[in-house]
Amino acid sequence: MRRPFIELPSFAERVTAFAQEALEAAEALPPGPEKEELLKKAHRAQAAKNIDAWANSPNVRSTQ
Repeated sequence: MRRPFIELPSFAERVTAFAQEALEAAEALPPGPEKEELLKKAHRAQAAKNIDAWANSPNVRSTQ
């Protein structure tokens, strides 16, 4: 018997959701190291999304 197919969110969707949650959590905090860390994580997540989009774009050529 086959297992039902469960569609998972894409990498970009997961990273976008994480970045949004981190930004919202940071907005609720007073200035300080914890807020700065959440803002850094959100920024890194957005950068990862941009790199993924670039790497998977049709204009990128393989070097092999």
